[in-house]
Amino acid sequence: MPNKNLTLGLCLLFAGTALAQGVQKNSKGHKKPTPSPKVSAEKIIATAKSYRGVRYSYGSASRGGTDCSGFILQVYRAAGVKLPHSSSEQAGYGKPVSRGNLKPGDLLFFHTVRGTRISHVAIYLGKNQFIHASSGGGRVQVNSLNQDYYHNRFVCARRLANFSSGQLKAIEETAKHPDAAFVIPVAPSANDSEAIVP
Repeated sequence: MPNKNLTLGLCLLFAGTALAQGVQKNSKGHKKPTPSPKVSAEKIIATAKSYRGVRYSYGSASRGGTDCSGFILQVYRAAGVKLPHSSSEQAGYGKPVSRGNLKPGDLLFFHTVRGTRISHVAIYLGKNQFIHASSGGGRVQVNSLNQDYYHNRFVCARRLANFSSGQLKAIEETAKHPDAAFVIPVAPSANDSEAIVP
């Protein structure tokens, strides 16, 4: 069992440093801006649910097959946020969120391999449910944070999305019925036209 405090500390240290600097460096040392949190959670959830059933394929990021970080990359790209194709690098985006304050659209990070690095990422749906590209399940699927496997491997969460309390309630209602279509009528707002800095 990994040292959870060490893993959580590394997640927060990496993310805190990136936020303090306002930029991050990718694996090649190039600077890249930290995404703005002007992303709508309902768009994230709706896009994520549209991937249900897509087969798991390590190293891929398409509707034909995707791995966990590729799934996140595609979902957030549809909302205008450019993320790397690496769960450990994705952990450096957004702001930290405690497990007790999770909201739909938050990214969940897990430690699923030996060592201390983050190796899996998912999107929180509400009511302890999340959606992810599961290598064990072989597809994009919904699971529960209450399952021992995920409960014991949860490391940290990050928030990149905004939402209203009314939208949050509707999103959480759909989490009770993961197979139901996700439709929330939303009036356009000034935030909808704001572009995320790539």
